[in-house]
Amino acid sequence: MNNPHCPKVVFIDLDGTIWDCFDISSLTPPFQRVNKDVIVDKFDTKVSLYPGARDFLKWLKEKSFIVAVLSWNMFSIAYSAMKKLSLVRYFDLLYIEHHPHKGYMIMRALREIEEKFGIKVSPYEIVYIDDREIHLSEIKKLIGNVIFIKMWEDSITFSEVKNKIELMLKDCS
Repeated sequence: MNNPHCPKVVFIDLDGTIWDCFDISSLTPPFQRVNKDVIVDKFDTKVSLYPGARDFLKWLKEKSFIVAVLSWNMFSIAYSAMKKLSLVRYFDLLYIEHHPHKGYMIMRALREIEEKFGIKVSPYEIVYIDDREIHLSEIKKLIGNVIFIKMWEDSITFSEVKNKIELMLKDCS
């Protein structure tokens, strides 16, 4: 991945993107595991990983992407759900904050990536995956034209997302 236009970092949303809950912060821990891809909160509200999400995250790590959560949530609740679903290991950075300013989260993450990994990342080296595009204008204004994949519209499965990224990687060799 030495081509300067090659994706290096993947930012991915949680609610409605990785799992089927649209506001994990509204749930009440402790979470209990039903099976490897399903948890329930204190009041038996069920949260399921979308099919293929875990395999996709695993693939990203195998391909040596820097993978970061970018989520508008209360950290303690989202992290607790991620931990119970054994997802934390797939992420290098966790930007889970209870505000809608994902552009500012990415700005801080890029500084951390440069400090921690010694990599300066350009906008065209960022893949941002979310089920909503409400944060995109702020991200483009602050960061530039990132590669945006709108989950369930641009791609309806994680296999399709993987295929899109693989096509981008082919252009990198």
